[in-house]
Amino acid sequence: MKSKEYYQKLNIKFMSYWKIKRENKLKYVIKSTCFFAIPLSLVLGVSIFGTKELLSTKNQILTLTTFIVYGLYVFFIEYRINEKRYQKLLKEQQNFDQ
Repeated sequence: MKSKEYYQKLNIKFMSYWKIKRENKLKYVIKSTCFFAIPLSLVLGVSIFGTKELLSTKNQILTLTTFIVYGLYVFFIEYRINEKRYQKLLKEQQNFDQ
């Protein structure tokens, strides 16, 4: 019984989180991409090129590529997965209320 309550709490938290985030898809994609792609590209840049070439053209291309690839992932895959989960939970909630 405790695990069922735990998952219900998780679903409620997800619904309140996603209800706000789903209002503006582009803002969600840019914010999510910035929080992941920029630190990742810095770590990759330092590990591949070293700290001396951190502002080099190669590292800037790596940053741009990382930003684009992860942005496309968030835009086409992650957003869709979260939206499907939200719609499923919303539908279950409506069926439960009837």
